[in-house]
Amino acid sequence: KLKVLQQVLELLVEVLALLGESVAPELWDEFSLTATELREKLQVCMEILGDIMCHHSGMASSKQPESSLVHHRLAYMGTAVFTIRLLQTLLPVEKVSGHMVLPIMTINKPEWTYGHVLQIYR
Repeated sequence: KLKVLQQVLELLVEVLALLGESVAPELWDEFSLTATELREKLQVCMEILGDIMCHHSGMASSKQPESSLVHHRLAYMGTAVFTIRLLQTLLPVEKVSGHMVLPIMTINKPEWTYGHVLQIYR
């Protein structure tokens, strides 16, 4: 299971690179039908990522075998890091800074990578 999780995280890194190159920062200022639909789809993706994190967070705190707990913890952390990277890649800081509860600088930590997530339980 951990090998599959590692492969999924590696693929997500590639997806982020492609998204970063294909989505222009101007997306957030456009009101065209295409831009609106893309923003709505990104919102749905964020909601799904939140659901995934909630699921794995709840499962990681339940009474399960240690191997299952490790799987859920890694899945939670990998999803969290991916979500942060996705936001950093697609959403310009100046568009979000006025709506954040935490200062952006506490979240914008480039040193956090999927490698950190995978090494925690090795």
